Amino acid sequence: MKSDLKYDSKNMKSLRIYPKNQRPKMDDVTSVREGLSLVALRAAEKEVKHLMEVANRRLEKVDSIIREHTQSGQHLLEDVFIPEYLGFIEVVPEKVGDIRIYGKDGYNVTRLEDYNWLMYTSDGVKIVITLPNMFVAITVLESLGLDVNIKDYMAGAYTDQKGLYETIEGAMEEALERREE
Repeated sequence: MKSDLKYDSKNMKSLRIYPKNQRPKMDDVTSVREGLSLVALRAAEKEVKHLMEVANRRLEKVDSIIREHTQSGQHLLEDVFIPEYLGFIEVVPEKVGDIRIYGKDGYNVTRLEDYNWLMYTSDGVKIVITLPNMFVAITVLESLGLDVNIKDYMAGAYTDQKGLYETIEGAMEEALERREE
């Protein structure tokens, strides 16, 4: 998930307005004002180039922070636990009514109140677990023996939707296309 939104000094407006090949050499300058203008223009272009390099280094740092953040699943602390996102399938018993029960690999869960869920494990053990967000849900369910993990969730292995990396890369490509226009 590397950003291609790097700043490039070859696209500076000053180069489009006054291309380097059309600029006179310092030996050919006829007035002091023209010489000072060329010196100032070169100094400004050098400073802008330096600022672009700093901005590019910061973009790379932000990219690495985002990559670490998403690989460890920390962004999932803000996401609500939704069983279908982890490959659970809704099981609708005939006599239960409005209760939704989700099943996967012999495990069944149903929502109680707030963030509490009632779970029947594949061993027949009945437990109440608190799953306040997707990160905790993946961690707890994986520790209980379910075949779920953050890496697969990020890759979109449990749903038909694209993974987060693919979605972000698509958005970045779209931003690049707009920038080029």
